[in-house]
Amino acid sequence: MSKSKYKKRVLDSCGGVCVVCGCPGYKGNPLTVHHLRASSRGGQNTVENCVIWHKQFHHDYHKKYGVKMSDCFGCPI
Repeated sequence: MSKSKYKKRVLDSCGGVCVVCGCPGYKGNPLTVHHLRASSRGGQNTVENCVIWHKQFHHDYHKKYGVKMSDCFGCPI
């Protein structure tokens, strides 16, 4: 499955909104895919292992817990 189709499936599984605040993405703070279990720690690229967060929530989480952003599909959807 292509990365764009995969991201669309994750977005659909989360109702098209950020799971933290319940709002859709917007200019300046788009939605991004976050792995619940990082790929560097054995997490899989599955819809079940991913959620949708706003870019800022995603960045703040990785900064706080020291997980590299490269372990996620951190690109905007």
